[in-house]
Amino acid sequence: MLISSSLAKKKIDVKRLIKKELGTQFISKVIKKTGPKNVYHIFNDESSLTLGLNAVNKLFKNFNYIKKKDIKNIISVTETPKLKFPGNSFDYASNVGLDSSTFCLDINSGCTGFVDALKIAFSMKGKSLIVCSETYSKHQKIFNRSVTPIFSDAAAAILFDKKNWKLIDFNFQYEKNTSKLISCANDQDMQMSGKDVVNFVSDKVVKYLNNVISKYNPEHIFLHQGSSFVLDYIKSKLNKRIFIHSNIKHIGNTVSASIPILFEKYLKTTKIKDKEKILFLGFGVGVALSGILLEKKKCK
Repeated sequence: MLISSSLAKKKIDVKRLIKKELGTQFISKVIKKTGPKNVYHIFNDESSLTLGLNAVNKLFKNFNYIKKKDIKNIISVTETPKLKFPGNSFDYASNVGLDSSTFCLDINSGCTGFVDALKIAFSMKGKSLIVCSETYSKHQKIFNRSVTPIFSDAAAAILFDKKNWKLIDFNFQYEKNTSKLISCANDQDMQMSGKDVVNFVSDKVVKYLNNVISKYNPEHIFLHQGSSFVLDYIKSKLNKRIFIHSNIKHIGNTVSASIPILFEKYLKTTKIKDKEKILFLGFGVGVALSGILLEKKKCK
């Protein structure tokens, strides 16, 4: 799995932002729950498409041995496409110069998007280029202490070859009648009920994690970077002590790009060994969770 990422250009100091909007007395309280020291927002000349293209171009530059002719599918994951339609996938394929027979697919999926795309890629022939790109700042015109200090605009491009991985387990769950808990109506600001999200994490996410850990004992776990509070809560509720990777404090919650960006950082210093199992777990928008357990196949 080869990964490259791209952050939006506008770097925002969260402490200054909270001081301006709420006052000095709220800085430590808000950051303790949210986590990020900085968040990143797009300028007017940026979009989920430009962020995605930046990540894709970096992917081909960083791994110049990639053969574009081997890419048979492109999956674009975003809830904030540049245009209402068509989706970003067609522009990615054209700008990158992929063959006209490349299968282009767009999925409107938030925090579970990367995991959802991996599951879809397993059903397709050949290598897949997955591009997770999100620009939630487009829907944050008014400061919201539950939203603004958490979300960052970013993208990740992933070249996935299913021949290198064995699918051990996949699980998707959603909570009925909760779609409005993390939502954005047309021409309105994004809304999120933090309390209800934590309840879902407590009830469904922790239970699923403990079941997977108990049954399969994965060597690596990469979770969606929801917030510091959520990540700390999950760690405290796991039956077994296991290291949970995190970068929420450095770049914020980048929605569908959060897991691949986290995994990219890990891969820069560590190689996944044959037979090692990796759990990717996304949770949030829906309200839903999507988990996939992969095992690295032995290289021939």
